[in-house]
Amino acid sequence: MVKKYFSKLLLIIFVLLSKCIPNVQSCHNPEAVDLILFNFYINPYQHQVYNVHNFHEIFNHSSFLRNRNTVIYHYGSSQTATSSPIVETIDTYLSYGNVNFVLVNYESITTNVSGNSCTIGENIAEALIRLFNSGYSPKQVHLVGFSSGSTVVAIAGREIISRSNHQHVIERITGLDPGQGREEMRLRIGDAKFTDTVHTEGVGFGDLNTRGDVQFFVNGGVVQPMCHSLIPHIAWTCSHLFVITLWNESIRTQHLSFASLQCESWEHFLHNDCNHNAPVGHIGPFTSSALRGSYFLETNLQPPYSK
Repeated sequence: MVKKYFSKLLLIIFVLLSKCIPNVQSCHNPEAVDLILFNFYINPYQHQVYNVHNFHEIFNHSSFLRNRNTVIYHYGSSQTATSSPIVETIDTYLSYGNVNFVLVNYESITTNVSGNSCTIGENIAEALIRLFNSGYSPKQVHLVGFSSGSTVVAIAGREIISRSNHQHVIERITGLDPGQGREEMRLRIGDAKFTDTVHTEGVGFGDLNTRGDVQFFVNGGVVQPMCHSLIPHIAWTCSHLFVITLWNESIRTQHLSFASLQCESWEHFLHNDCNHNAPVGHIGPFTSSALRGSYFLETNLQPPYSK
C-alpha cells in the first residue's frame, strides 16, 4: 500500500515539474510566433521593426544595402535589446559599418526560452527563406547566437536547408558560448556552410560539447581568469558574458585578432604541445572558413584582451 501511494506521489511530482519546465516535453510554443521581431538598425538611435511575416520586405528598405553582408544576432534568454552587452554589440556593429545589422528581439522577455526555441528557429527560417526567394543570397548572411540564442540560430540554419530542399544554405553560423540544452538541438557541423563556436564558460551556463567546424576555447573555455569569485554563479556569469566583450573587440579592431593554436586540450596548449603545422586561427568576423578542429588561446587580463 505504501509503495502504491509513493508511486502516485512520484507521478504527481513529475506532472507538476513538466508544467513548470516547458522544455521537458517540447520546444514548441505557437503563441511565441507573433512575438518574434527583427530590428534592422539604420543607426544606433533608429531602427525599423519587422516580424516573421514581413521580414523579407527589408530587401526594399532604402538603408538596406544589398551588396553588403547581413549579420542577424540573437541574444541570450535573460537579455533584451536594451541590456548593456547588447547595446554595446549594436553600437559595435554599426561603428564597423560594413554589414547590415539585424537583432532578433521579442515583445516579451520570457519568449526566448528553451521551451520556445524550436518554434522561434523554424519561423526565423521561414522568414529568411522568403528573403532569399526575394533575391537576397544566403551567402551574404551570418547568424550569430549568444548562449541559448545559439540553439535558435542552429535550428534556423538546419530548417532553412531542410525546408528549401538544400536550395538555400546559410553561409556562416557562430555560437557565442552556446548554452546548455538537448543534444539534438545543439549547433553542429552542417547547419551552415561554416559553423564556429567560441567558448568562455563551461560549468554553469555554457556547453563545451557544442562544436562547429572549428571551436575556440578562450583561456581554456571553463572559467575566465579575470572572473574568479568565491560565489560560483558570479564567476560563471562573468565568464559567460566575457564572450560578448571578446567578440565585440574582434569587430572593433577590424583586423585579425585573438590568435589561436590548434591543440588537443588546454593542457597541451599550456605545454606548447600543439599542431604548429595547422594554420593560426583568429576569432571574429575574419575567422577563416578553412579552419577545422579545436583551437586554444590566452587573452590579456585587461582590455585590449587580444594578445
